[in-house]
Amino acid sequence: MKIDLSQFRETFLHESADHIASIESHLLALRTQPGDTEILNTIFRSAHSIKGGAGSFGFDNLVRFTHGLESLLDRLRNAEITASEEVIAILLASVDVLRTLLDPATEGQMPANADPLLAQMNAFCEAETSVQATASEPASAEVKEAEELAVYRVEFRPDREIFQSATNPIVLLRNLADLGRVSAVELHQDALPPLADLDPGQCYLAWTVEMATLRPVAELQEVFEFVEHLAEIRIVRLDAESRPEEGQPSAEAVLAFPAAAVATDVVAATPGAKKAASRASSSGEASSIRVSTDKVDRLIDLVGELVIAHVMTAQMVEDFTPECLPKLRQAVAAMERNTRELHERVMAIRMLPVGTLFQRYVRTVYDIGQATGKQIRLELGGEETEIDKSMLEALADPLTHLIRNAADHGIETTEQRIAAGKPQEGVIELRAFHRSGRVILEIIDDGAGVDPARVRAKAIERGLILPEAQLSDDQLRMMIFEPGFSTRDAVSEFSGRGVGMDVVKKNVQRLNGVLSLESEVGKGTTITIELPLTLAILEGLLVRVADRTLVLPLLSVVETVSPSPGQIQRVAEQGEVVLIRDQTIPLLRLERFLGLTERESSKSAGRSSSLDRLGDRSVDEIVERTLIVVVEAGRKKIGLVLDELLGQQQVVVKSLERHLHKVDGIMGATILGDGCVAPIVDVAGLAGMNLFSLQAPRSSAPSEPGTPTTQSTSPMGREKGETANAMV
Repeated sequence: MKIDLSQFRETFLHESADHIASIESHLLALRTQPGDTEILNTIFRSAHSIKGGAGSFGFDNLVRFTHGLESLLDRLRNAEITASEEVIAILLASVDVLRTLLDPATEGQMPANADPLLAQMNAFCEAETSVQATASEPASAEVKEAEELAVYRVEFRPDREIFQSATNPIVLLRNLADLGRVSAVELHQDALPPLADLDPGQCYLAWTVEMATLRPVAELQEVFEFVEHLAEIRIVRLDAESRPEEGQPSAEAVLAFPAAAVATDVVAATPGAKKAASRASSSGEASSIRVSTDKVDRLIDLVGELVIAHVMTAQMVEDFTPECLPKLRQAVAAMERNTRELHERVMAIRMLPVGTLFQRYVRTVYDIGQATGKQIRLELGGEETEIDKSMLEALADPLTHLIRNAADHGIETTEQRIAAGKPQEGVIELRAFHRSGRVILEIIDDGAGVDPARVRAKAIERGLILPEAQLSDDQLRMMIFEPGFSTRDAVSEFSGRGVGMDVVKKNVQRLNGVLSLESEVGKGTTITIELPLTLAILEGLLVRVADRTLVLPLLSVVETVSPSPGQIQRVAEQGEVVLIRDQTIPLLRLERFLGLTERESSKSAGRSSSLDRLGDRSVDEIVERTLIVVVEAGRKKIGLVLDELLGQQQVVVKSLERHLHKVDGIMGATILGDGCVAPIVDVAGLAGMNLFSLQAPRSSAPSEPGTPTTQSTSPMGREKGETANAMV
């Protein structure tokens, strides 16, 4: 019987990635708790699980390297060596080697630093062992016993169905042989049937192995720990009768395993299967999501209810009479409820806790601290906060840049912190939480902060701003996200090229997020990222602007205002603002910004943009036909002027950039119930624009003397392509 191993191999790679992440996080925790045996046991179990599965798929190099890693971990567990910084550094470097060996692109080839690391681990173990041997006698009788040669007989009788779980008994016997010197192997084939009755999918063989080993019996047991429910296993100490010490087991003392656990080892992969699995797993973690059976069961129930509602609706449409209308409405309402719940359940499947991403930055901060000589601690918060998987993956690079920048730029050296009266250890906080239906990520450090004066000097030096430019401190601080900007005079291993923070800004904007920064010189910096829960579907407010239907993300909407005379004011011929409860909010007339004014003028004689005719009419004359929706992105509010509110609707976000260029102020589009395409307004993008320049009057005719002439910045007007207008 031929078994397709690609699915098992991919599962092994996913599980091994989890084991490696567990090893890394527990190693970093071991720095502050060097004597915690539970942490050491967890690390050892993860390493042993990787080794057990690796042999089944022919990852010989991985088995060899993990075996050396286990030797060092075993000595740590037995308190033969201490978890010093040097040992932890070796183990963390070994984690990097494990990741490389498990990368399908490397095809299991040993990286260049693997053999030197193995030699370093072996030399370290031997050196520590010799020091302990000359320094003192064994601490206990148990330690002495573990160092003595023992002879065991291991009986291994697999169940006939063991192959159906994709377990290879030969691999288990090879792992057993690695623990000592095998003196005899007896093959039991009494259960083997005649050739005509032989089923290749069943196992009819059993083995008895006699071996001498210095290893404790617990390690022999661990070889079979994954197949306890799939075999009868007995381990007998043969040389016990020759050792009359009190408390030792007799020759009949037997260690037997009940049938108890599910196997994870599988038969060795052929070269062809290995290449196929490599292609299938090349996308790594992004190719799959682990889902609990409860969520899947609920989805199946919902689909069943949806099918029933659909059948009922189709039947009523087929045999429609006026009397059926109430029942038809009820059936459609039931389909709508089921569809909405189905959407919510599906989105819940895609939601993952940010802790899966946060954990990797503990290692990042550790590496930077070791390289720079700084004492830095990363504190995590809100790891259980959930976000869409695609967004979680897209956040990896931005958060990496922000964490590295905080550790390298923000946190001062130990000497500088002591001189400033700060604790020697710098602290970086990475936390996440939900607020107003959005996900908030904060990166906080207690470092030197961002000095606006220094940023201004560097910006002028690099030609990013003019010397006479008037910018607020907040605007100057946000300059660190401009391309090519860096306050570093020299390029370091971690920063100084002026590209990382620019990547952060672009990636956050691509996720329809908002980036903000607060800082105080000498006290520290807080960078905040606000993101939607998902990019796929959102609750939208449908509005009409001229003859177009637009969608505003409902989570960005603060309030709707019908302004009274005097609330709208013009600011020095630059634009308009609206006064709401003593707060001044800049206005943006979407009709003009999206380039719809001239199209409407040509279609409807007599109708024209209120802003175009502002010179002939007072503001109060046009207020009565003005509707303002106040939206918010971060801490910035904008008043959007439109014609009518059409209602609330759940919309599916479709990208425009596959077919069109990037349209400023538009984050995508959706298809409405009548088949029309409605652009979705990018509130975060508008918040980052200079609204006054967007509101400047536009005219193709010569302007009056003294009036500044401004070219149109309409993203959907003629300057940026009639294609966008044709689409909507």
